[in-house]
Amino acid sequence: MNRMKRHYFYQFASCIANNAGEFSSGIGIGFLSPYKDTVQAELHISEEMLSWSVSSITLGLFIGCIIGGKIADFLGRRRGMLVSLFLALSGWTIVGCAVHPLMILFGRMIHGFGEGMSNIVAIMYLGEISIPKYKGGAVVGITVSFYAGIAMAYILGMLVSWRIAATLTILVISTGILFLLLLPESPAWLKMEGRAAEADEAEVKLIGRHPADLYTTQTKDEVSESHQSSSNPQSQFNQIHQNKEKDSDEEPVERRSSVDVGRFSCVIYKEDNTYIEALQPTTDSTRHSENSRIFFGLFRNKTTLLSGLVPPLLLFLAPTSGAYSISFFAIQIFTSMQIKETELVALGVTVIRILGSVISIFAVNRFGRRLPMLGSVLALTLCAFLISVVLVLMQQYRDAAGLSWMLVILMLISMLVNGMGVAPIPWIICGEWPQMENKAVVNALGSVSFYVSIFLSAKLTNVLEETLGMAGLFFLFTVISSLYFLVVMFLVPETDGVSLEEYKQKQHLDSDTSTCN
Repeated sequence: MNRMKRHYFYQFASCIANNAGEFSSGIGIGFLSPYKDTVQAELHISEEMLSWSVSSITLGLFIGCIIGGKIADFLGRRRGMLVSLFLALSGWTIVGCAVHPLMILFGRMIHGFGEGMSNIVAIMYLGEISIPKYKGGAVVGITVSFYAGIAMAYILGMLVSWRIAATLTILVISTGILFLLLLPESPAWLKMEGRAAEADEAEVKLIGRHPADLYTTQTKDEVSESHQSSSNPQSQFNQIHQNKEKDSDEEPVERRSSVDVGRFSCVIYKEDNTYIEALQPTTDSTRHSENSRIFFGLFRNKTTLLSGLVPPLLLFLAPTSGAYSISFFAIQIFTSMQIKETELVALGVTVIRILGSVISIFAVNRFGRRLPMLGSVLALTLCAFLISVVLVLMQQYRDAAGLSWMLVILMLISMLVNGMGVAPIPWIICGEWPQMENKAVVNALGSVSFYVSIFLSAKLTNVLEETLGMAGLFFLFTVISSLYFLVVMFLVPETDGVSLEEYKQKQHLDSDTSTCN
């Protein structure tokens, strides 16, 4: 009984530890928006240096997310997360003690580097240690923490100095480190390293039951059958054999089962119209050979191409749809829109976005992935277009107070729907669509796309505003949102939480079944 209760603590601790980096990353993204003038005056920062200081965090995020997956594979998820949080802690310490413009620049780059690593490692770590039925909410919680950090930056900007804000961020990261020290290593990583006994012990802590009792992803009938055959791997192989058997004219293929039998894997292949199954030891050489085969085959067919490119593409489009431009330059943008009480409006917009992310947790569980994405991006596109139209009208009717209120309402709605699907759900499919062996690669590619997009949002927003005007800028956001909508409409099916390959296989089996009937 105590063991069953204790695993809830470990699940709670894992959420705190893995969200600390994302929360501090959000604070970093919004940090210079409320403190821009104060930091510039106190440290005598030029406009050009300030621009680089704003975007330097995204350079660090970009580099961190590239190597985060490799660090997690080499050191383990837990130690990889520790490294990332210590880097973030060091960067924020430099920012808080800054007495020179370069300290702000490099401090933000260093904590961005650590936070970029933590983003990759957190998704992998949470995906491997969370209870399956709560996994979707845990991953979306990372996005919620990020937006909460942005909101916290504006709140701190109204209450305390920028140095105190940096100090409070250090305390948040330190709390994450303390909780992380209490957690076990990822069981999946331990198994990959051949440390099966430690993996079993870690799963007992994290799940509350012995791994042999866990069949959470199967139906009730499958659970009953699994209990009957769990002590006999051969009976499991027979079941796989029955499921895989098809017409005799099928092309020879090699298939690998997903049955976990410790240090052995079941290989099923077809030879002379006969399926042959065998136990194969999972050694380091066979594992590395298999990983290489899968890696180089990532883009060799349509399914793996979609699972490898569509999630990163959506993660690139989401920030450039306008949300992150507003996060970086909220007060400046709202001032250009002739909106009063810019600080409060900026905070309100961010809080509404957090609310949208919380709603997305329930929307994903209720409606899946595709429908919330389509609804949210359609509403976002409409809001961006209407904001552009209202800004044009404000140039002609400068005394119309009602237009300013309309802008505020449209901005709040756009941030709400952005948080409900456009921003968080691509992270979910980025973790779900690829096969297990490819998750690190696709997540790294997705994170690189995401942070490159954020960097472009930080560097180009002012340039685009000067070139296109504020109305033209929001019309550009309309075009990008429309492109996002087209990608989801034609390339994103409802996979119900399984990988894209499993979804395609299920469709094929259903088609064969209906044909036979």
